[in-house]
Amino acid sequence: RRNGYADYTIVDLPWVNLIQGYLLIMSLPPHSVSLYGEADRPVKVRPFWEFGGLADLSVDVVVNTDSLPEIGEETGRRYIADIARVTRRCFLSINQEATTEYPGVGRQLYVNGLCGEEPRLRLLHRHRYWMRQGYVEELFVPAVAGSG
Repeated sequence: RRNGYADYTIVDLPWVNLIQGYLLIMSLPPHSVSLYGEADRPVKVRPFWEFGGLADLSVDVVVNTDSLPEIGEETGRRYIADIARVTRRCFLSINQEATTEYPGVGRQLYVNGLCGEEPRLRLLHRHRYWMRQGYVEELFVPAVAGSG
């Protein structure tokens, strides 16, 4: 908000929404924050299942940290497809790439691989994330029709 972003939505797990909502309500001006089920306000805190309902090309920037590698493959592919569908400007991913195998669950996802399979996204830059060992920062932009 201090950088001029006046309208944004936070999408996360419900128990995390509770903490986020409390912190935001206590730190932002009155009537700035809306929680799930309330009328929209400039800062919206919503559960993860609301992400798929966002309108096409309705979001300037999508930021994902510490989550895509941790979810199931089908869910991860659906999120990437939705990210590609709703993003106007860019998708910033800051995630680890350990691809650890969990018995009975499977291997962690690899964001670059998922995005590489999504024709509506193009990798703009990728580098080590300097704040956490083993993490990568990647910026994807909408692919322009006809470009490779």
